[in-house]
Amino acid sequence: HIPDVPLASGFNQLWKISPELFDSWLSIVGNASLNRAGKPKPRLWLPSFPDVATPSLKEYAKNTRGMDDSDFFWSELFPEEDQFKVKSLSWIQLDAFSYNGHTSGADVLWAGVPILTLPGLKQSARVGASLLNGLAFHTTIARNKFDYEDMAVRVLSNKRLMMAMRKQFLRSRDENGELWDMKLWVLAFERALKRLWEAALQGDDHLLKQGVRSQPDYSDFVSMHICPTRM
Repeated sequence: HIPDVPLASGFNQLWKISPELFDSWLSIVGNASLNRAGKPKPRLWLPSFPDVATPSLKEYAKNTRGMDDSDFFWSELFPEEDQFKVKSLSWIQLDAFSYNGHTSGADVLWAGVPILTLPGLKQSARVGASLLNGLAFHTTIARNKFDYEDMAVRVLSNKRLMMAMRKQFLRSRDENGELWDMKLWVLAFERALKRLWEAALQGDDHLLKQGVRSQPDYSDFVSMHICPTRM
């Protein structure tokens, strides 16, 4: 049973959840709860992790923030045929910092839930922003950690704001659906491979060196030349 309360989901694998990230999520839920005095308080929605991990996370939340089970919702894996319907009940998906959601991120977007993401320097930390840019929705791409937490708190504190953001996201997703266009993606990917091959034949390895030297440059190259839409 999914509780009828504001839910901030963190559908991420356990190894992606660093102490800094988990503490940020606890801060978000705690501050949003203060803004909803007298109303159902928000919960952090997490998948049930291995037995040794969940108690450790609960203990950390209790010792550092005074939080208990009423601040969390732990769920088992959903049947595949129900996952989009279930995930659509989240108010907002909290992306991991150092390694963003990849398949899980695309699934949540397909379910109609915006991802709140904070782009990093490495390619693995820029996937969330790339997915959102592919749908021409930039509202939930945070500029820094403060922006990330503040945006999440505001969404969880105000259902009207959440619904307006969801409506804006769905409109943008449906009008800019190139992210889901596999034929277009394949054509763009083939063009990028052809360009790299021609550069190699000409002895121009600048693009390859650029990718090795700097992950941000490589990520931008992928967004511009492989993804159908630019960042």
